[in-house]
Amino acid sequence: MKPVYLKQTLRTYSNPAPKAGTESTASAALKTEGPKTSVLQDQLKLSESVSSSPETKTRKLLEQLTKNFPGIQFEITSDTDFLNLKKKAASMGEGKHLLISEAFLARMASSEQDYQECRTMLLSSVLFLAENHGDGVFLGENQAASWNIREKEDSKPKSSLEQMLQNLKQAGSGSGQKWKVSSNVSFETSSLYRKLAQCGTKANIQSVVSEAYQNMASLRLVTCFGEAKERAKAYKAIRSLEKLMVRSRQKIRHLDQENLLKLRKRRAQKKQQEEKVRQIQQELKKKQTQRKLRDRRIVREGEEADQEIRRLKSYLSHMENTQENLHAVSGAETGGGDFLGETAVSAEQIAVSEPVAF
Repeated sequence: MKPVYLKQTLRTYSNPAPKAGTESTASAALKTEGPKTSVLQDQLKLSESVSSSPETKTRKLLEQLTKNFPGIQFEITSDTDFLNLKKKAASMGEGKHLLISEAFLARMASSEQDYQECRTMLLSSVLFLAENHGDGVFLGENQAASWNIREKEDSKPKSSLEQMLQNLKQAGSGSGQKWKVSSNVSFETSSLYRKLAQCGTKANIQSVVSEAYQNMASLRLVTCFGEAKERAKAYKAIRSLEKLMVRSRQKIRHLDQENLLKLRKRRAQKKQQEEKVRQIQQELKKKQTQRKLRDRRIVREGEEADQEIRRLKSYLSHMENTQENLHAVSGAETGGGDFLGETAVSAEQIAVSEPVAF
């Protein structure tokens, strides 16, 4: 059987697009005379085999992007560089830079779902730089940030990476309106896990599932239009609710098995098959005991899911405080600027955007 290939078209440039206030890349190419008249490529076709492993597809995708975007410097770096991103960005100087952390690559190669999520983020970042919306992007395991190099004469701010991603999500709508999502959405799921554990009938389970679907609908709105920190917590909560759906289907199946045993028991009682009744009763008692053990595990899973949400909230608060500290000490990092030359970039010139979770 021949492998099936997926193809996706991505606009690409041999060099990044011009800055705001200048002609677009396409129109400038048409008006330029001589051998340097046009952009090298209009399209980049990304081909990948469905049967390939995420690790293989990750390696091939990076090779294609590196080859087709010579104007962007790709660099694999440590995830800890995000804590001192200003200094790292300043040390690389001008140009377009895409920093890909080792943790990002490890996640991308871990599973098909993570590969698709990280692939979308990687392609968005490449387009973000190619169209000159920023000077650099850092891709961490679960978050990304962009930076711009400020110039004294440049008073017009560039687009942030978060705005670029929001525009991609709203592609085709033609609306630049910013959406506000209610802050009353709950990210805790342990209460639904406890309700599921207490259910003894299929009707009760379906009621819990219905409530979970309603919560997921609200959380999906947060992932599309919420703030960066809220989106990260919403993704965690959605994964927890998806796991709850699996547990609900398993519990319905086990209840069906118990109901079938009860039906067999009644039939045996009518036929006065006492030995068979005892065997069925023992089997039914065993299944009910196993169900109670599973219900306890369900409660523990809900509590663990809430603990993960709280740890994520604490981590995001820590990262926010770290960003504030970096801004506070950025002036002290430029003491040697006089010795770097006219084309050097100081940490004071680096403006880092708010992290975007994915």
